[in-house]
Amino acid sequence: LACEDYKKTESDLLHRKAEQIYKAFVQSDAAKQINIDFHTREATARKIKAATPTCFDEAQKIIYTL
Repeated sequence: LACEDYKKTESDLLHRKAEQIYKAFVQSDAAKQINIDFHTREATARKIKAATPTCFDEAQKIIYTL
């Protein structure tokens, strides 16, 4: 749900929102850490630096297939 909301975010707010989602769900010590592999976690960390609307797509696909 957070990723779907993120995709609708205005471009000037994407970076800040990407950081918030990463810290809340993706980083290895996140309070609500999602179940993704190390490779996907690292790839997502790199992608949020560019903060595009699709930077969480790979992680989202993995979660949907669980």
